[in-house]
Amino acid sequence: MEATAFSSELRVVEGVDPGLVYKIRAAHGVDEEKFTSRDLTFLGETGDFTYFVYSGEEPDKLMSQLRRYGRGPDEMGGKGDGRTFFNVLEGIEPYGPEDRKGRGIPEDLGDLEEPAVVDVVAWPSHDRTEAERRLQLIRAVVERLGGEELASDTRRQFTVLRGRLPRKTIEGLLALSAVEKLNTPPVPFLEPSDWMQRSLDDLAFEGDADGEAIGVLDDGVASGHPLLDGLVASERSFPEEHEWQPIGAHGTLVAGLAAYGDFEVPLRDGHLLEGRGPIHCARVLEPDPGPTTATRFPPGSLVHRVIEEAIRTLHDEEGVRVFNLSIGSEYAYSGPHVALPTESLDFLIRELGIVVVVAAGNHPVHPAVMSMDSGGHVLTDYPSYTLHELARVCEPGPAALALTVGSIARSDAPQTPDGTARVGDRAVAKAEEISPFSRTGPGAYKGVKPDLVEYGGNWVVNDTGNLDYANSGVASVSLGDGGGRLFGLAAGTSFAAPRVSRLAADIWGRYPDASPNLVRALIGIASRVPRAVEVQFPGDEERLRAVGYGRPVPELALDSGVNRVVMYFDGEMDANTVAVHPVPIPDSFARGRSQRRISVALAFDPPVRRQRREYLAGEMSFDFLRNVEPDEIAARYARQGADRVDLWTDRHRLKLKPGSTRTARSTLQVRRIFPRELRVDDGDTYYLAVKHKPAPWSSGGTQRYAVVVEIVDEERQQLDIYAEAKQQIQVRPRLRV
Repeated sequence: MEATAFSSELRVVEGVDPGLVYKIRAAHGVDEEKFTSRDLTFLGETGDFTYFVYSGEEPDKLMSQLRRYGRGPDEMGGKGDGRTFFNVLEGIEPYGPEDRKGRGIPEDLGDLEEPAVVDVVAWPSHDRTEAERRLQLIRAVVERLGGEELASDTRRQFTVLRGRLPRKTIEGLLALSAVEKLNTPPVPFLEPSDWMQRSLDDLAFEGDADGEAIGVLDDGVASGHPLLDGLVASERSFPEEHEWQPIGAHGTLVAGLAAYGDFEVPLRDGHLLEGRGPIHCARVLEPDPGPTTATRFPPGSLVHRVIEEAIRTLHDEEGVRVFNLSIGSEYAYSGPHVALPTESLDFLIRELGIVVVVAAGNHPVHPAVMSMDSGGHVLTDYPSYTLHELARVCEPGPAALALTVGSIARSDAPQTPDGTARVGDRAVAKAEEISPFSRTGPGAYKGVKPDLVEYGGNWVVNDTGNLDYANSGVASVSLGDGGGRLFGLAAGTSFAAPRVSRLAADIWGRYPDASPNLVRALIGIASRVPRAVEVQFPGDEERLRAVGYGRPVPELALDSGVNRVVMYFDGEMDANTVAVHPVPIPDSFARGRSQRRISVALAFDPPVRRQRREYLAGEMSFDFLRNVEPDEIAARYARQGADRVDLWTDRHRLKLKPGSTRTARSTLQVRRIFPRELRVDDGDTYYLAVKHKPAPWSSGGTQRYAVVVEIVDEERQQLDIYAEAKQQIQVRPRLRV
């Protein structure tokens, strides 16, 4: 069923009465305030339904109101009881057996030939006594219908019984009102046994140190790690004269992901581990000697000077163009101006022509009370606290010219190191959702931050109510610190960032003449927002704040395909002008109904000034136009003078999302449209009008930029639009107006 295929777990609402849960289908979405005014509390939604529980004191009130509405207008010509509320509804039904089918439960139970291990989740209760009563109801059905109880959890908000259940037991539980969901236990993306005890003899790996270099600014790297042998080309410390603490695990974990990009897929599938280098390590951090697991910069050193010295040295002496900074302040950016390390980083990126990847930072947690720094409970208030003001990206994450990376979870299946899945352990995020610790936007001056997300791990609340920061089933796997194991575990945006650094280096290895702007634009065009995040954050603005443009898919950043064409321009334009780029649209792509994607990515590197109201020396934006002539575009702009406005507001301008006003203060902009239909008579060439608007303090001159256009037919995969577009492309001058 579509209703269950795209469902997320229902919201934990304290003390849900199982008999008063309803599913509602609305024609134009649900206005939650209208439902709240009728004592309905929102629980969750799927592709088909929105789920509510009646929370008022008169249980029959809702249905009596519905019956009165159904009788129509009264005899005096009134509009009928509840008309404005019920008119938006297409249907309202009690929560039933089909709604209780969760992950792993087939639509046709006849497919269950053998007993299955199933987690039977009860609705949250007001207190422990009610939770135990509901568990007893579930247990009675299991015992009566031939099931076997394996484990249980009686906590009032997380009441669950795990059992080995035959089909008839599952059918009985699906009809039990105390049950919220039946799920098969989650399976970790990578079983601990697949990596924990691995030795070199168990692995197939190789290293290539002749690629594009990556500079890792972090803690030190474990000496003699066999999977880094030959890949780490140099190690330096900044400042060199500092008396350093013994190295911790952080630097090796980050350097491992910078070299290999990912360990979990090859370890799970038995593929070759391919390390690429050279990796140049600059030690700028050390473990804090206090009672924490945090790292620190050398005391007495200016942070921005340490970072600058490390980057300049690796760039000048080793030719490094990609840098990874899995470092950041513990405090959220609050403005109005960025800090010195952030501005300094932007200066360096523009001056040296480099790509810098920065971790968005981790939202602090208070484990004693299981609350985030912003006050929300780790588990029950997730994901709302991820958008709190105190969860904004931390310095230097707001750096306008850097790629700032947040985190999503790859796995939601807690496991002990010996591979045991305990029924009371709960991952905070579901697979592909935003990690509970990931910091979000907006960035400085309302720019898009984080730009991207990658896999950085997850957290688990275990069966004793404590927080497990590095659970074997959900945390990120990278290289160990030399303590006897090849691999180690951690969770944080620190371990999402080096995956993007690896991709940036791979792009430069494939296209060595690309500018830093083009590298950033290719990563942006290859990014996709996970479906789970779309469900979590259905609003465009919240989704953009949470995950930026999404997670980059490496193969999409490196190549086109038969049904996918990527075109780019990499150059510069005069300040305060417009450049018009022709974009070929293959005839076969424009014909018929299909699931299409048209995306545009723009990256540029303006000067910055921290103490100016406009941090960027200029803003850029673009319009994507169809069924127009380039001379007409030029003529319209010529008439507008300095105060240019959008070229067209009708169907001639494709309505890409997010809107241009939302992305104009970001130096990486990715906007998309998903048209089911196009018109062939719009012509075989569309036009991309790229606009530059200088800040008052700008000195003019030129602005470097890169623009990438992607057209893809995701439904007709056999369509060879690549060959058609290649035939259409001609060298044509851009128009500047």
